[in-house]
Amino acid sequence: MDILKIKKPITVDNVLHINDNMNILDYIFTHGKFTLGINDPRPKARLKQALFDDVQHAGFSLISKSEKETIHPFDNPLNLYAFVIANQISKTLNFKYKEIERINYNYYCRDQFATGHTDCENNNRISILYNFHSTDGGTEILGKKYLDIASQAKIFKSSWLHNSWPTVKDKGRVNLNIKLIV
Repeated sequence: MDILKIKKPITVDNVLHINDNMNILDYIFTHGKFTLGINDPRPKARLKQALFDDVQHAGFSLISKSEKETIHPFDNPLNLYAFVIANQISKTLNFKYKEIERINYNYYCRDQFATGHTDCENNNRISILYNFHSTDGGTEILGKKYLDIASQAKIFKSSWLHNSWPTVKDKGRVNLNIKLIV
């Protein structure tokens, strides 16, 4: 498959077993260090997200691998699982990638969501959004809404506009965003 020629997001179900998902979440909440929002170079951007009503609270993130880092998958169990997820999806959809550029775990409490954004403007990047658990929140990609379904991945071009929507009944949601260089 030429993954760079897709016209709409692709979903892949049952990427990992639910037990793996729960082990990852347990590890993150026991050992992980979520920070407020994503890396934002604007002065006091995280403070504004946390405390000021005029800026949307975009949740918490744990950047396990940034674009600037070269990390071996066995350096960190969170990176290892991201590599396994990327490889499962690559195998299922029959495409090859050159490198995992970024691994970012996101945590949103009720009423928190990411506003519209792209992961990258380069045309040779693919994003994978992986859900560890099912919630009543989700992700909107190119105007279409996708509910959080446990063990499901949404695959889309990193240059496509997407955002999340918050949970209403569920306490929170956690997902994994992997950016691949193809």
